[in-house]
Amino acid sequence: MRNMIILQSKQLIFSVFCLYSFLCFSDDQFKNYILTTNPIIGNQRLDTNIIGKIKVYSSGNKDDTTKLYEVYLIGVMENSEASMSMKVTAIALLGKLRTAKAIQCLVRNIDFKNNDNRTLPAHASIIDIGEESIPYLIEGIESEDSSNLTSRTKIYLMVQAIREIKKDKYKEFFDDAMKKYSIKVQDALRKCTINF
Repeated sequence: MRNMIILQSKQLIFSVFCLYSFLCFSDDQFKNYILTTNPIIGNQRLDTNIIGKIKVYSSGNKDDTTKLYEVYLIGVMENSEASMSMKVTAIALLGKLRTAKAIQCLVRNIDFKNNDNRTLPAHASIIDIGEESIPYLIEGIESEDSSNLTSRTKIYLMVQAIREIKKDKYKEFFDDAMKKYSIKVQDALRKCTINF
């Protein structure tokens, strides 16, 4: 139990450091920290092959640091051992990254609930990202199995995110979607759109 608490404390400290470095450190400073400390995700260290690839790609390019963030934060979200605060922090940072993989991770976790304050941080991050996230939301609707309650909840949240993003232009989007997207997406939009 004590080891678990120490591990979660280390993870939280690293997440806070990530957020701080995202705001204050240069890409090179952050990259050097990651490459020299080999941080832990849950009970596993970052894959050395990934770190090796990042070392090879290192060219002072901002994309290198973004890839490190992506790998770490998505790992936190996929780790069932990660604490609530770790996941909430990871969601916030993924929302700032705005990369394709980050948005896909947020869409997959759209129904993640912060039990501390009963919010849906991934849903909020997707709305903050805006238009960029709509293709991933459509892809998410398409990939969910609407026969179970969890998937239906996710689909509903995805449609609501699209409505929030589109706001006054939702009617136009809806009409266009009825011609453009698959029957499954059309049905989801119809079922989740009561009035607009």
